[in-house]
Order: sequence, then C-alpha cells, then structure tokens
Amino acid sequence: MKFRSVPAIITLLAAFVSSVVMISRRYSLFDFLLVLVTVLVVFYIAGLFLRFILNVVFKEQEKDKDDADEDGTVTESEADEKEEKKSKDRKK
Repeated sequence: MKFRSVPAIITLLAAFVSSVVMISRRYSLFDFLLVLVTVLVVFYIAGLFLRFILNVVFKEQEKDKDDADEDGTVTESEADEKEEKKSKDRKK
C-alpha cells in the first residue's frame, strides 16, 4: 500500500523523457505515438514489478520488527524513549 503510486510515477517520468527526446529529434506523429505507447506499457510493467519487490521487502522488514517486539528485545529507539521518560520523571 505504501508504494501504490510507484508504477504511475515511473511511467509518467519515462513518457516525459521519451517525449522530450522525440520532439527534439522531430519524430513523425505515427512513430512518436508508437514509441510512446511502447514506452508507457514497458515502464508500467517495470513499475508494477518494482512495486511488488518493494512491498515484499518492506513486509519482511515489518515482520522481522514485529517478531523482535514479541520476543521482548528492545530496539534502540525504544530504549531511548524509556530513558527520556525516566529523566522526565526525575525532573518532576
């Protein structure tokens, strides 16, 4: 869910770059459209693949983090938060 817009961003960026290059090289309209549609399809598929990979990697990281929390291990940020709470309590 975090990476829902990745395929659209990659596709639009590729379409923009290819359009600028084709305009500067003065492609004919038919060739321009043919190349643009091909670029859109290829980079959309590449974006879907990248989104899938990112979702898998981050899901594994979240799972590892959740497993560590259930095991009772304390991460550095949690340890820092506990120390801050103790120091605030001492000041009161």
